[in-house]
Amino acid sequence: MFSPGKFIDTSWNLYRKNIGVLWRISLWFGIVSVLTLILLFLTPSYNELPFVNADQTFTPISIIASVASLIVTFIVTPIVSIWIGIALIRAIHALANKKKVDVSETMSSSWKWFSGSLAIAVLVSLIQFASILIPIAPGTILIAMSGYGPANPIIGFIGIALFIIGIIVGLVYLIKYTVELTFAQFEYVLVGKSVMDALRGSRKKVTCVFWKVFFTFIGISFFVSLLYIVVSTVAFFIGSTIINLFTFSPVMTETVGGTLDILVTLLLFTIFTPLAIVPIYVLYTMLPNNKKPAPATKK
Repeated sequence: MFSPGKFIDTSWNLYRKNIGVLWRISLWFGIVSVLTLILLFLTPSYNELPFVNADQTFTPISIIASVASLIVTFIVTPIVSIWIGIALIRAIHALANKKKVDVSETMSSSWKWFSGSLAIAVLVSLIQFASILIPIAPGTILIAMSGYGPANPIIGFIGIALFIIGIIVGLVYLIKYTVELTFAQFEYVLVGKSVMDALRGSRKKVTCVFWKVFFTFIGISFFVSLLYIVVSTVAFFIGSTIINLFTFSPVMTETVGGTLDILVTLLLFTIFTPLAIVPIYVLYTMLPNNKKPAPATKK
C-alpha cells in the first residue's frame, strides 16, 4: 500500500543516513570536471592564444580544443553519467537492504551493466522522440503541401489544425511513455531482466498505478528542482562574490569564473543525482505486486 508519508520518510532517511557513500559515488563525475578544466585552459580565449591565424584558418590549438570539447560533451559525459547511475542504483539497493557498500568495488563492477543500460537509454530516447514526431507528422506534411496547388488555404488550415492536435497528442504520449519506462533501468540492473523485458516490466508495473506514479514524479521534480535552484543560486552567488573581491585581468576573470562554474556543476551533480534517484528507487519498491529485488549481481 503506497503511503505518501512513508514514501517521504523512507526516501529522506535512506539519503540522509548514507549521504557519504552516495556522494562518493557521484563525485566520480569529477572525471568530466577534470577534462573540462583541462579544456578550459586549452581554449584560446582563456590563454590569450588566437582562435584563427592571420590567413583566417583555425589554429591547431583551437581545432584540438573544439574536437576535444565535442568528445567530452557528447561521448564522455553520457558514458560517465550512465555509469554513475548504475552504481547509484546498486548502492542504494544494497544500503536499503542494510548491506555495506564498497564504493571502489561498486564502481568497477557496474560496467557489467553498461551496455544494456546504454541500450535502454537510447531506446527510451527514441520512443520519446517518436511519441512527439509521429503525431505532428500529418500536420507538418499538409502545411508543407499548402504552398502547392489551388487548394492551398484549405490544406494549410487543415495542416495547422492537425499540427496543434498532434502537439497535444504527442505531449500526452511523451508523458505516458516517460512515466511508464522510468523503472526500466531498475528492472535491468536489480532484477536481471533483458533490455526488452526490462522495458516491458517497467510498463507493466506502472500500468495499474499510473496516476500515483505520475503525481509522485511531479512532487519529486518540484522538490528537487526547488532545492536545486536554491543551492545553485547560493553557489553561483558565492562564486561571483569571490571574483568581485579580487581584481583580475579580463583573461584571468574568465579563467577563474570558468573554473568556479565547473566546480559548482560538480557540486550540484554530487548532491542532486542521488537525491533524485533515491525516491525513484523507493517508489519502485512500493509498487503493487513488486517483490523486493535481490541484491544485484552479474557474472
